[in-house]
Amino acid sequence: MKTVFFRSQQVLILVFALVFLYQPQLSRAEDDGDLVQLFHPFPAHFNAAISGDLSITSAASNVFVSLLKMGEDGSFLPYLASSWGVSSNGMTHRFYLQEGTVFHDGWPVTSEDVAFSYRIFRQYHPLGEKMFGRVELVETPDAATFVMHLSQPDPALLIGLASPFLPILPAHIYGSGDIFKNPANIKAVGSGPFLVADYRAGEGFILQRFNRFLIPDRPCLNQIIGKNGSDFSAAITALNSGNAHLFTFLQNLDVSDSLSENNELRIESIDHENVGALNYLEFNLRKKTLKNQRVRQAIASAIDLEFINAAIYRDYTLALTGPLPLESRFYNDDVDLYPLDLNKAEQLLNQAGYPRTEDGTRFSTQLTWMPNPGGYEKQVASYIKSQLEKIGIKVELDPPQSYIDWYIQVSKWQHHMTLSRVIEWGDPIINLHPLFRSEHIRHRVGDNTAGISNELLDVLLGAAGRETDPEIRTGLYRQFQTLISEELPLYFMHETPFINIISTHLQNFPTKARNIIGPLDQVCVTKSGWSSKEGVENLR
Repeated sequence: MKTVFFRSQQVLILVFALVFLYQPQLSRAEDDGDLVQLFHPFPAHFNAAISGDLSITSAASNVFVSLLKMGEDGSFLPYLASSWGVSSNGMTHRFYLQEGTVFHDGWPVTSEDVAFSYRIFRQYHPLGEKMFGRVELVETPDAATFVMHLSQPDPALLIGLASPFLPILPAHIYGSGDIFKNPANIKAVGSGPFLVADYRAGEGFILQRFNRFLIPDRPCLNQIIGKNGSDFSAAITALNSGNAHLFTFLQNLDVSDSLSENNELRIESIDHENVGALNYLEFNLRKKTLKNQRVRQAIASAIDLEFINAAIYRDYTLALTGPLPLESRFYNDDVDLYPLDLNKAEQLLNQAGYPRTEDGTRFSTQLTWMPNPGGYEKQVASYIKSQLEKIGIKVELDPPQSYIDWYIQVSKWQHHMTLSRVIEWGDPIINLHPLFRSEHIRHRVGDNTAGISNELLDVLLGAAGRETDPEIRTGLYRQFQTLISEELPLYFMHETPFINIISTHLQNFPTKARNIIGPLDQVCVTKSGWSSKEGVENLR
């Protein structure tokens, strides 16, 4: 499939940010080790170009490569692209591919495959348009060069090009027919460190070392055996006995608590930086009562975030002061807070024109929540209901029957209030801007379903989305956070980590930035005789 492109007559002055392919020497305590990884939910396929599911994304990152990787410090490192550069106006990015890279079937990886993958990701991935909406044109001037032309500078562009995003699919495998029905979504063919040897829907899969991987002497592991971890009792037994070695993105605190005494397991939460899973309370501003700013401030003043953290999330979460992760380089802690103050909440409701009636109530509203594997949102909703009733707001809990049921309700703007979550992914442009900008008022979860329309907010986020100077961007986002803390169209409550259970016999295991979602090519094992025999037998 050829990529059509137009050559500009303008001479581009490229300022090359050349980053040579540096790969640190690994400490290999044990070659040919096998790793058994538990997943909940279990990945339905390996094509992360068409799905934002974290389990699919995590598994697929071992099968496919991306143009870049993210370092432990959040910097961008070479991967398929050995070097890259940007024009002086920030609107043209040029990437040079690593020579000799091949797919698992032996076909060479070319810039045409990158262009094809870009089109698939942008069209079908939930974040595709958010990450690449400013890309006007891509070019493939030769087999080893990929060029992106932007309509305006995009300071978050590289985030969408780094693993696990924009997995490079072979165009000769995925380029015909319905992408969602392509058998290679399961019998995947990539150029990553592991190739798919077996897959059993809902049960398990086997990934085997790809000996022609683009990084010499990697991967360390011989196999990754994925198994369904939805039976938590069986998962606990497997991890305690050493028959499973890794469980990532765990959202069941009972499992982690039950394993806390096992000295051969590490229980860690993913580093918040460059991930930023933020829980928030959304107000539908089309509802008369919730449109009133004082009402929203009163609701926030009735909620004790520290209590929720301690009593429901068992001290795993962090209370927020606004719509940015605590580790964000743009974070501003000098904003108005809403500590628990029921008297203040009562005063605000009186000022808003909602006095208590004879039965003690002021008005009624509804609260639903986004279903989550951990199930803690229902507990949070019940707590909020009890607190708001103390200040005269009658709350009817509206339990969603399923995620789809909740999605339809919120996307149709039929909700009053809902508990929701957004992952920031390292830059506010990607997922936070759409929640607040008036141009994103759409019938789609992840956009502005609250109905926020604020001219100053649009100006601030518009400027921050174009600005490439870090100091100026920081100032703009600080103003943004101050404005949000006052207006409170959304109430950001907690930053929630994903819990990871990691065997102490895994070496070089990434736990910072977002690398735990990326490839495990550098992971080795230290326990002699650790093999996949039982894992493979159980799978088959």
